[in-house]
Order: sequence, then structure tokens, then C-alpha cells
Amino acid sequence: AVVEAKAKARNASVVVDHRPHNGYHDRFWLLDRTAGILVGTSANSLGRKYALADYLEAGDVTDLAAALVTDGLL
Repeated sequence: AVVEAKAKARNASVVVDHRPHNGYHDRFWLLDRTAGILVGTSANSLGRKYALADYLEAGDVTDLAAALVTDGLL
């Protein structure tokens, strides 16, 4: 909720859609299915502890988006 509020404060058109699923342990943030990052902590924990955040390769974004569609999450 904190990250979403901060994102909306910077850009009111930002849409943050949280969809928990037992099949996905890591946190993925996708932008229009064309780019994405992997974040190793919850959104609310960002800035509190050291955590991994890394860009996803284009092919990984495509594969992840396809899997999320298959699982009914996109």
C-alpha cells in the first residue's frame, strides 16, 4: 500500500495490481508486458532492509507474462 501510494503521488495514472498466487514466490513487476523487474522483498518492505532488485530480460518478461495469463493472473 505504501509503494502504491508513493507511485500514485508521482503519477496519478499508475495502476498497481497485486495478485498473490501460491505458484509464484518472487515478486515480479511488469510494465505493459514489455519490461519488468524482479524484486526480492515485498513492496511494503522496500527501503527498510537490503533487498535484490534486477531487470528481467525481454524473453523472461514474455515467458512470465504468458505463464501469468495461463494462471489467470493477467
